[in-house]
Amino acid sequence: MPNPRRSFAGWLWAIWFLLLVALTYSPWIAPTGRHTPFLYGLPFTLFWWLLLTLALLLSLYLFVATYWREGGR
Repeated sequence: MPNPRRSFAGWLWAIWFLLLVALTYSPWIAPTGRHTPFLYGLPFTLFWWLLLTLALLLSLYLFVATYWREGGR
């Protein structure tokens, strides 16, 4: 149940972070051992996993630089 005091942008940020964290650290996607996970039939290599991690870090930086400094408005 959404909190009416929180803005819609705050909920979008929260959903985006949860999605990126789930994708980055999911055992089905994160490269472990000799197993190469497949996503929609394409091999999901360490390179793509690192790009996903970079997207997560960039999103955190943008969140702090834009939304959080404005007080969540």
